[in-house]
Amino acid sequence: MLLLPSRFNFLLDDELLAFNSSTCALVHFNHSFRKILQNPNAELSVQDNLLRDQMLSCGFLVPSDRDELSTLRSRYLQSQANCDSLAVTIMPTDACNFNCFYCFQDKKSIHMSSDTANALVNFIDSKLYDVKKLKVTWFGGEPLLAINLIHSLSDSLCQLAKRHSCDYEAFIITNGYLLNDSNIQILSRCQIRTVQISLDGDKSTHDSRRFLLRGGHSFNVILRNLKALLERNFNVSCRINLDRSNQHSVPNLLSTLSHFLGSLKSKLTISFALILPISHLDKWNPNLCLSMEELSACVSNFSTCMAELGFNIPDLYPFYPTPKNTFCAAVRHNSFLIRPDGSIGKCFDCDLSVGDVWHGIAHNSATQSNLSQWLNFNPFDDPECKNCFVLPICLGGCPFFRIFRQKKLCLKWKGDLPTSLRQIFYRKGGVSS
Repeated sequence: MLLLPSRFNFLLDDELLAFNSSTCALVHFNHSFRKILQNPNAELSVQDNLLRDQMLSCGFLVPSDRDELSTLRSRYLQSQANCDSLAVTIMPTDACNFNCFYCFQDKKSIHMSSDTANALVNFIDSKLYDVKKLKVTWFGGEPLLAINLIHSLSDSLCQLAKRHSCDYEAFIITNGYLLNDSNIQILSRCQIRTVQISLDGDKSTHDSRRFLLRGGHSFNVILRNLKALLERNFNVSCRINLDRSNQHSVPNLLSTLSHFLGSLKSKLTISFALILPISHLDKWNPNLCLSMEELSACVSNFSTCMAELGFNIPDLYPFYPTPKNTFCAAVRHNSFLIRPDGSIGKCFDCDLSVGDVWHGIAHNSATQSNLSQWLNFNPFDDPECKNCFVLPICLGGCPFFRIFRQKKLCLKWKGDLPTSLRQIFYRKGGVSS
């Protein structure tokens, strides 16, 4: 079998680091590695032959007859059409007890009716044949404002999963304010074991951004509730939404979390997200938005701070590149967002419907057209993406921005991969050559 170097290899010669964006393997290489990469089909010693086998398994070498771009495209299309799992995001209400200045949602205070809830269960039932896992995400508005509906629907969905002999997995995205002991117990009974909560900086910064609808601070309550979740062994992700007005406060937040949580901080996952103008509902200054270059600098500084404070740094975006099959669930056939009025969409940020819980998916010309825009999205149709080294870890970026805003929102790796790889290597115990 003749071998070639992968088109997705990236070498940092000054640090002797090699990275492959298709497998996300990162290695500190030696002279033998470089020699094999330059002439992969040469006669080798026994030891170097073993090294070549390792380079093949890590993706740095590929069979000469493999078209890596076609392979990646096939992986994308297979993932898009895969129906082994059904992913459903349910909004039991679009009402919220917060009044965050950057919120993109139109809060009509609609609560899902019992008739809609029953139709939702029937819709999911119709989609579960031959499905191996049902993945449910609870979203809002603030979903805990409808905790009783979450409880009753969870019972029905767990029974459906049992009847169809498929696994059940549940996750909730909440502002965290209503996570009192009673609601935490209900989440546990509902088999919701993973919770995402947002904190937007230290106390003063967070309370100036994420405050109660009728006024009032939220930071201290959320912090106590977050700790209570960790004490009860929930998987907790603390999401920090970043822009130019709050980035300065993140180190203080990390310090507060470290001291308040103590040893529990090792259980906490911290993530960062850009605040972006999504729709006409974003009535705030878009000049506050960070660029990808600014995000890269922030993540570099914050990860250093996290390491010094003893937080775990996950092998996830934006800390570490990982291979993607699709950028997000919106472009997959078996992933849906169900709103409180029973309409079905594909994305948090897009209000176009692709069906409803009574008639199903693509039941008329409008919903067929809306669905086709998502399912026809293909980064391999874009010449720039096809020739981009980071395609396997980006896959075209956010499809919402590409389809409905006609602009690309590339991930940070496109501009900061060398800096990130160096930092990752040293963080994981590497030493400079």
